[in-house]
Amino acid sequence: MSAPGPLRRLSLAAACLAGVASLALVSLNPLVQKASATAGAPRPAVQAASTTASAREEVLINEDFSTRTTIPGGWTPKSGTWTVTGGALKQTSPNGTTMLTFGQHLDDFRIDATLSFDSAVNDSRWVGLGLDVNPAGTSPWSHAAVRRVSTASNGLEFANRLPSNSWSVVAASPAPRSVADGKPFDISIEVHGTNATWTFEGRQIQTTQSLQRTANGVLGLIMDQATASFRHITVTQLPSSPVIPLVEPGHTGLAIGHRGNPKAAPEDTLVSEVQSHRLGSAYMELDLHLTKDNVPVVMHDDTVDRTTNGTGRVDGLTLAQIKLLDAGVKFDPAYAGTKVPTFEETLQYAQRTGGSVMPELKAGWTKDQVRIVTALVQKYGLQSHTVWQSFDPVPLKYAYELDPSIARAGLVSGSLPADPVAYVGAFHGQALLPATALVTPALMRTMHAAGLAVVAWTADTPGDWAKLTAAGVDGIMSNSVGELIGWMSRYNQ
Repeated sequence: MSAPGPLRRLSLAAACLAGVASLALVSLNPLVQKASATAGAPRPAVQAASTTASAREEVLINEDFSTRTTIPGGWTPKSGTWTVTGGALKQTSPNGTTMLTFGQHLDDFRIDATLSFDSAVNDSRWVGLGLDVNPAGTSPWSHAAVRRVSTASNGLEFANRLPSNSWSVVAASPAPRSVADGKPFDISIEVHGTNATWTFEGRQIQTTQSLQRTANGVLGLIMDQATASFRHITVTQLPSSPVIPLVEPGHTGLAIGHRGNPKAAPEDTLVSEVQSHRLGSAYMELDLHLTKDNVPVVMHDDTVDRTTNGTGRVDGLTLAQIKLLDAGVKFDPAYAGTKVPTFEETLQYAQRTGGSVMPELKAGWTKDQVRIVTALVQKYGLQSHTVWQSFDPVPLKYAYELDPSIARAGLVSGSLPADPVAYVGAFHGQALLPATALVTPALMRTMHAAGLAVVAWTADTPGDWAKLTAAGVDGIMSNSVGELIGWMSRYNQ
C-alpha cells in the first residue's frame, strides 16, 4: 500500500511518537476530530448481555421547575448567578462562561430539556447541556450547545473542552428553527460512551462518535456569555448501547480504522491506533499474537519479519526480545524507535480515553489462550468497549463461554456461509464481518431481519463506500479511516 509524502509522514511521526512516548507516565488528552453526522436514526441492534449495565431505562432525575422555588439539592452552581423563579431554573449573569453541575457519572443516558434562550452578548454565544463535566466546574468537559443564531451552520454543536482549555468541535449542524425569539424549545441528547445523538424538537439532527469522556464526569448546564431558562430537565439511565447499531440503507454506519491508520503510520502500532482513534474511528481494530512467554502483543503476522527489523515467529520470542525490535523504521525512518505494543498497553490507552477495541483472535487459539486476553479486558473494565473478531468460530465460542458480556463478530472472506445467521448464532455473536465484495442488499436484509450487524472490510475508495452505504452496511473498516470519516461527513450534509 502507498504511504503519504515524506513531509507529512515526518510531522505525523513527530507528533504521535511524542504522545506515545508519554503513555507509561501520563494519560493522553482524548483529542478528537469531527466525525460523521446523520439524519437517519439507527434501529436497535442485538447487544451483548452486560453484567454491569442497567437492563432497562430508569429515570434518575425529573425536575419540573414550575413546582419549585429553590435549586434542587445536589445541583451546584460553579459560576454565574443561578436561581429558580417564574417556573424556571435561570442563569442571569451573561458575563463569561457560567456553569452548574448536577447528577452522577453515567456511561449510557439520555438528557431531555425544555428551555428558552433569553439573551446573549452576541449572536454566536451559546447555551449548553454538559454531558461529561469536571465536578470542579473546570476543564475538561463535553457539551451539546445551542447558539443564539441556531440556524447557522454551527447552530447546534457537540464540542469538547480539552484539558489544555482548547476546543475540539466534533459535530455541528443548523437547527430547524431559530431560538432567538425566546420561546421554549425541546432538546434531547442520548449518550452511549463516546457516541452521542442530538434530537431537536423530535427531529434527529446529528451524531458523533467522538464525545470526550472521563472517569468521574457529571452532568451540567453551561452558558457562554448568555442567559437561559430551563423549565424541565429529565435524565434517564439507558441500557448499554448496541456495540454496532443497525442503520437503514442510505445512512452511514460506523467508521473503523483497519490496523489503526496504516497508510500514515506503521500498522498495529500504538502510534497508528492513537491516530485512528483521534480521527474518530469507532474501534481500534487490531491483531493479536502471544509471545513465547504468553504475553499478547499487537501484530498481524505470525512472524516479526515484515513489520520490524527483526526475524522469527512471535511465539518463538519473549516479550523482552520483541520490545527490542523497531516496528517503525521499515515503514518510514521518521517512525524509527516505534515499539511493538502489548495488548495491555492498548487497553490502558482505551480506558483513559474512552476508546473501544476490536481485537482479532487468531484461528486455532485454545480456550486457555483466549482466557489470557479475556482476563485483560476484564482487568480494565472494557467488556462493553470490546468486540472480539475471528475467522475461526471456535475461539469465538470460547470467548462466549469465558465472558458472554463481550461481543463477538465473525470474519469471512472468499464466500459467505450457507446460512450466515446460523453461523453467527453458533458463537452467540452480534455481527458478521464479510469482505467488501460479499456485501449485498440481500445479505443486509437477511442479517438485519435477525437483528445482526454487518461491517465490511476493507474498503478504501469513495466508490466502495457509496455502494456499501446504499446497501445499508452498519460499519466500514478501512485503511484510510480519516478519508472515510471525511467522506461520511460530506455525504450526510
